[in-house]
Amino acid sequence: MSDEEAIFKEMEYWHKVAGWAEERLTPDQLRELIEQREDKAAALRLRTYFFPDDLWKQLPERAQQALVSADRLTVTGTSLSRGEAVFNELRIATEEVLNRYLWQPVSEWAMEQPSPIRGTANILKQARDGEPSLDDLVQLLWSDGVKDYLRSIGVDDEGVRFLTKEKRMTDHLQRLQRSRNKAEHELDSAGNANPRDLYAESLGIGRKGVLPEILRLLNRHPERPDCNRILEGLDR
Repeated sequence: MSDEEAIFKEMEYWHKVAGWAEERLTPDQLRELIEQREDKAAALRLRTYFFPDDLWKQLPERAQQALVSADRLTVTGTSLSRGEAVFNELRIATEEVLNRYLWQPVSEWAMEQPSPIRGTANILKQARDGEPSLDDLVQLLWSDGVKDYLRSIGVDDEGVRFLTKEKRMTDHLQRLQRSRNKAEHELDSAGNANPRDLYAESLGIGRKGVLPEILRLLNRHPERPDCNRILEGLDR
């Protein structure tokens, strides 16, 4: 028997063992096993194509969990029937990332300034007792003080434009918030954003991804690889 034949025989044996074991699981245990496998596959896709190297580790744990859920929902097609779930998971991930890497650092920076930052101080105060919402984060990105903060940590002009002046970031946040609210409270989804479009925009399929770009700009990580090919089969 050749080495290749031996390897094939061993793989065949373990597949049979796995099948035998799964047959003896209860429906709940089997469902849990399948979900664990899907979670691992989703996390691997996200780390490979969108958050390589240490970038994935820099995401807050809750953001990681939300992105894994959004990826599973989008890849399996569940988002077609429950778009609000995808929108909500993307909202959670985005709020967690911007809270850690923008809201909290800007709050600390503003307190160190000799005088209150016009506009920015009031925005920060409004959400002081709770976590900032997407609306709070939009207001912060529109404020004059945040541009000064971004320059103070070395973000270049292109990065400042992406986060503030180009409106792409704030437009994305507002569209995500509107889509999530509409999908949650209204049965009619007409005029709502496509969950897969917001998923692609958040991560970077065929364009610069909002979440990886936030980490790249605010946490100084290397560029991610080109991932335009990812999930090409979604609409097939």
